[in-house]
Amino acid sequence: KKKEALTLAGNAFFKAGLYQQAAEMGRLAYETDGGYFPAIMLYGDALYEMKKYGDASALYEAAIHAEPNEKSAYLKTADVYKYINAERSLEVLNQFKEKFPSDPDVNKAMGSIYYYQNKIDDAIKAYDTYFAEFKGEDLEAQEEYAIILYIKKDYQGSLDKVNAILPKDPKS
Repeated sequence: KKKEALTLAGNAFFKAGLYQQAAEMGRLAYETDGGYFPAIMLYGDALYEMKKYGDASALYEAAIHAEPNEKSAYLKTADVYKYINAERSLEVLNQFKEKFPSDPDVNKAMGSIYYYQNKIDDAIKAYDTYFAEFKGEDLEAQEEYAIILYIKKDYQGSLDKVNAILPKDPKS
């Protein structure tokens, strides 16, 4: 029960924005049981928020090994690698795509990584695939896509996307 209590306390710290304390609770829970997925993710998430990307990436990799069918571990691993090793990020997303071939989140993540790498054409393709598969209101992805279209000098497409976003998020 110790690992559960530590993780619960750590999650409360995390939600309050107290990442150092959340990391400490995650570390203690992880040391109690190195295969306990919630503790690994808490510890990794807290380190990520503290911009300790190298340490967070190691924990997210451990989370994939602990729970190979947990999608969040792959997506967070890819996200953290975006900052330190974009090619590794794409490798992780390809692993994700093999395990979960019909999940649209992989295309969104790939679009974001390609954008971060300044591979604009690849980013547009990935986001086009994502928006074709995902019918929800993902404003964050739409905003990034509008920026990508602007960079590509598709000013009308970018303006159309911005005009579609503004009624849903007027402060954007």
